Amino acid sequence: MQPERQEKYQDIVAMVATVAIHAAVLIFLLLNLNIAARSQHSEKMEIEPIPAEVVDEAAIQEELERQAAEERRRQREEQERQARLARAEREARAAEERRELEIRRQREEAKQRAAEEEKREAAAEAKQREEENAKRRRKPSSGRLKEKNAKRRRKPSSGRL
Repeated sequence: MQPERQEKYQDIVAMVATVAIHAAVLIFLLLNLNIAARSQHSEKMEIEPIPAEVVDEAAIQEELERQAAEERRRQREEQERQARLARAEREARAAEERRELEIRRQREEAKQRAAEEEKREAAAEAKQREEENAKRRRKPSSGRLKEKNAKRRRKPSSGRL
């Protein structure tokens, strides 16, 4: 009987220990719930609501349309500026081409004037040579006579001295 008694005793001790542990856990949980509930009630009192703003859909659409119009205006101004720059560049190129053409024309005119001047000078020289030749032809005998007389005077005769 001893072993039966011992088994009974162990069963009772196990039962009491189990009940005590469960009671302690239950008390712990109840105390935690009470503390958590109190802290939640006190925090709820301190929270202030956030003021909400009314969103006007028409005002938003109006602002979006204004921004889109502003963007279109900026793009149009940029395109106009680009067109002005391109036009100014074309005009500058045309002016440069006109200036180069004028310089070429002036050079050609200068060349023509120089060629005409050379022709005139050549013609004047030819005319002067022709006049000199004509003078020589008109007085060939007098010129030759003078040369012969000059030679005679210069040469002493070997027999007369």
